[in-house]
Amino acid sequence: MHSLRLCKKARPEPPFIIHPAKAGKLSGDHVTFDWTLADAANAYHLQLATNDDFATIVVNADNLKENTFTPKENLQPGIYFWRIASIRGEHDQG
Repeated sequence: MHSLRLCKKARPEPPFIIHPAKAGKLSGDHVTFDWTLADAANAYHLQLATNDDFATIVVNADNLKENTFTPKENLQPGIYFWRIASIRGEHDQG
């Protein structure tokens, strides 16, 4: 019998999302994403996708040094999903 154990990497801890909030509605071509600063994080990795499993990523911004980000791309009307991860050191992403 074989077993498999899957674990989710939880450290460094992720920041808390400030804006846009879950199920938020926005207008315009551009949106600014804001999150809290996370302890021990020296950078952040933001992804924006058109589906909740992130199979179709439309913005993939890594090594962000601030806790705010405005994509340069014009976003088409639709439903989007976003997530933010903390990065500690050079490659330790939670």
